[in-house]
Amino acid sequence: MPEHWEPASGRGDCEDYALAKRAQLLSAGWPADRMALVTCRQPGGVGHVVLYVDTDDGAFILDNTQDRPVSPMMLNYEWEAMLCGGEWRELRGWS
Repeated sequence: MPEHWEPASGRGDCEDYALAKRAQLLSAGWPADRMALVTCRQPGGVGHVVLYVDTDDGAFILDNTQDRPVSPMMLNYEWEAMLCGGEWRELRGWS
């Protein structure tokens, strides 16, 4: 079955979670240009999607495998691409 991305409604996988969090933040008035979907590989090579959020206190990742927002530098992921302004841009890491 082909992958279908849409916001989760109570259940879902990583991209559903990321899309649901993005939708919640947008409805709360968070600027779209301060968020991005990010593709990455978890240890072991498993594909994963998270939500990047730029805040006044720094950048955070909202990840369905974490209990709270976390700095991208604290995650042992291989970062691949970020969806910015409708375009996927390659990521090489966080600094």
